[in-house]
Amino acid sequence: MVRPTTDRVRESLFQVLEARYGIKWEDTRVLDIFAGSGALGLEALSRGASRAVFVEKDFKAAAVLQKNLKAYRLGPKAQVVKGDIFRLLARQDFQELCNDTSLVFADPPYEKNMSSRFLEMLADFGSFLSEEAILVIEESKRVDLGGRFSGKSMEFCLEEDRGYGAAALWFYSARPEDRSG
Repeated sequence: MVRPTTDRVRESLFQVLEARYGIKWEDTRVLDIFAGSGALGLEALSRGASRAVFVEKDFKAAAVLQKNLKAYRLGPKAQVVKGDIFRLLARQDFQELCNDTSLVFADPPYEKNMSSRFLEMLADFGSFLSEEAILVIEESKRVDLGGRFSGKSMEFCLEEDRGYGAAALWFYSARPEDRSG
């Protein structure tokens, strides 16, 4: 079931990204995980993001997303990948497709432990992210994701979390994992 991000949350999210994190859209490559209708990635593209990769497991939702990209003539700047992110992350071809991603949106089903699992896997396989990438996770306000995820290739540190009704946005900064010392 697709549970789109509310307009209020989406508007606040993009204001925070621009004001607090200094996002310059023309330099931004987006990865929209658990994309559903693709509202977050589509908004980023409409603001000038250079590229977006959408990952959606549900074939019906992915088909709607493809139609939206065509309707808004965003196809050349976007790609929809139909599949399970937990299988895709370890694949070399997926990592190459997402190379130099600077902004990740993840909006998994609430309270299913998918957010933590995704962050843990991305910490292991996220070497394709640009330095100082930003991750935004939308999750139930009742879930405590934690402040730090460290893996084989990346470390994610919680910058802030913001509540909106039953939802919360978790903002993480990414850094390459330093195993030298």
